Amino acid sequence: MILIVAMPVAAGATVWTGKGHGDQPTMVGLVLASTLVSPLTIPVTVGALAPLLSGGYPDALGPARDTMNSGFAFAQVVLPCAAGLMCRLVLPARLLDGAGRWVVPVALAGSAVLTYVNASGALGALLAHPRPLLLIAAPVVAAVVCAPSFAVGRLAARVLRLDAPAASSLTLACGMNNSSASAVLITTTLPDKPHLLLPVLAYGLLQKTAANRVVRMTRPHRPPGPPCPASS
Repeated sequence: MILIVAMPVAAGATVWTGKGHGDQPTMVGLVLASTLVSPLTIPVTVGALAPLLSGGYPDALGPARDTMNSGFAFAQVVLPCAAGLMCRLVLPARLLDGAGRWVVPVALAGSAVLTYVNASGALGALLAHPRPLLLIAAPVVAAVVCAPSFAVGRLAARVLRLDAPAASSLTLACGMNNSSASAVLITTTLPDKPHLLLPVLAYGLLQKTAANRVVRMTRPHRPPGPPCPASS
């Protein structure tokens, strides 16, 4: 859970912002800014929380800090986002419309594959070596970490008196972390412990459930349509 807490804002938060009619420029800026500073903030966060761990886990987090310092987040998040923004600015509208017809299905397929690969690693190890305590503790700990993050974002939006689109973006930015990147770091630094992916999967499911609730609460309601004419 330490790696999840340290991760920058999830790029997927931009999708939820669009669904909730939030402030897209603000969200994209938050994703890029948090990713750019993550090579500095993640090692600090991991170093501060590592003493809470026991056994060989503090030593295992060393490679994770090195990976983040080597530009992992920059290469995995910033460059793809920058490439997408550049393509949108440079390419003509006709090509963008055509690309949109296959980019979205490809992205959805990639997301599904990544989700099932992560799930198979965690659940396969859990089925082979059942750990009832971990099965119970994973969603509980994930909820304890996830819920306060969204609550802090919502409270900050109220304190700052933001309008609905900006408030939705801030709430999602505070609540959604790049759990996919943390899953990659866990499998890279702790390949012999795939069961540690279970809290990451639980956290990802909970944060998307919470994001859906935020979107439903902030989505503007459509005015009722004109009444149907009475039949004669």
